[in-house]
Amino acid sequence: IDEPIISETLNYIHRNFHNDISITDLAEKFNYHVNFFIKKFKKYMNMTPYQYIVRYRLNTAINLLRQNTYTVSEVAELVGYSSVSSFSHTFKKLYGIYPSELSDDFELV
Repeated sequence: IDEPIISETLNYIHRNFHNDISITDLAEKFNYHVNFFIKKFKKYMNMTPYQYIVRYRLNTAINLLRQNTYTVSEVAELVGYSSVSSFSHTFKKLYGIYPSELSDDFELV
């Protein structure tokens, strides 16, 4: 991505996805008004920063679950969810299955 603010934002998200990341904090970190920041991010990424964070967390969760080393509860915590039910609900909403139903042939869309 040739827009430095977006690249920096993505790098920040990738390094801190397991922490609570506030969109307001992100915008302030890069000295933008929240609405402008969201619009700019969406222009380059075709999704809001919040949507990106959720997808990044869940894609990371899929990789962890496929290792068969962690329980669903452990993965939820590792990717930044304080509650397994919230993690499972979000996973189901995005992928149509619960994390416990993940199979090796599951493909990200």
